[in-house]
Amino acid sequence: MPRIITKWFFRIFIISVLTSSNSSIYGQNNVDMKINFNNVESKDLIVNFEDGKFTEGINFNHSDSSIIIKRPYYTIYARVLINYKDQYLSFFVDSIPSTLNLYYDESKGNRALYSKHSGSLIPIYDTTTNEFLRELRQRQDVDLKKLSYEIEKHGSEISKSDSLKNEISHLAKTVNQKSLLSLKEQPDNFFSFYYFIDQVIGISSLIEYDSNYYVMLLSYFNETFPEKYLSSSDGRRTIDILQKKISPTVLKINDVIPLTKLIDISGKEIPLRSFKEKYLLLDFWASWCGPCLRQIPDIKRLENELSNNEVKLIGISIDRDSTAFINAKTKKEMNWTHVFDKRNLIVDNLGIESIPTLLLIDRNGKILYRDNGSGNFVREIKAIVND
Repeated sequence: MPRIITKWFFRIFIISVLTSSNSSIYGQNNVDMKINFNNVESKDLIVNFEDGKFTEGINFNHSDSSIIIKRPYYTIYARVLINYKDQYLSFFVDSIPSTLNLYYDESKGNRALYSKHSGSLIPIYDTTTNEFLRELRQRQDVDLKKLSYEIEKHGSEISKSDSLKNEISHLAKTVNQKSLLSLKEQPDNFFSFYYFIDQVIGISSLIEYDSNYYVMLLSYFNETFPEKYLSSSDGRRTIDILQKKISPTVLKINDVIPLTKLIDISGKEIPLRSFKEKYLLLDFWASWCGPCLRQIPDIKRLENELSNNEVKLIGISIDRDSTAFINAKTKKEMNWTHVFDKRNLIVDNLGIESIPTLLLIDRNGKILYRDNGSGNFVREIKAIVND
């Protein structure tokens, strides 16, 4: 099972609600926020900023004891997403000056990461503060627990078993249906709108491809939420995502990869046909993607073990911020060829819907292997190359 989906999945157990919307004009306001670290090691901290158009990693030095975020946003509320040692916090934020104090206490177990805040910050995922979401969790409790159990139990086996795929799809649809019924009760609530984008669409990634399902979601989205949300950058982007999911590019094993122009960061074009190596390994990643960064040591080991021009490794970053991309590449000593796909033109053309994703192709452009963070790729790619 893709690790990025599994890590995402645990976020749905901690949901809260925002009860009103901001009337600001999108794109004419800036976030003014300070994050202070308290017993938090900055080298293990990932901070992402969602402005309504893109998700970007926030750069900071490991010696820093705080971060200043001053950026424009193009929606009703921007979002700040915190990932520290696989624990998550996230907040809505607007133009009112805000301060977030982060704390980490290992004795608190799965609540070791916690915060105190002031200004306009509103925790997005905090079930203790909202009756609406507590009721939704109660409705979903049995199905969520079963879905979580099946994912943890079977992991990467799911992609290889039709019966497991069907079971996961059925459970995901059941959970989503209960969400849709609840969100329709409060369509003017910005949290309901964001929950659809962040959770309903997210959990739909667990569903075996079903274009009719995405047609239903698009219809629900357009009919449920008010025009002020639909016309925002968040709304327009969500409509585009759903339309692409209705008619996606779906690459499978033994498919020939579409001819796509790849230009590395030195300006050199990379051919996807008739290259000198026996194989190309395409690694789709981003500096803000925790699972992507965690698998880098295995990618390095694989590259070192597959010598003699057998495999050429190409990193394809979907970062929006070139500085974040370069800093991560340098810090992690990712000393191979890289492509910077800032506008997602490559991933959209190839139908890459989640990261990390690895594609192994031969000289004819045929896809021999695809992995979405299972953790098994070193053994499996070596078996293909050494066959």
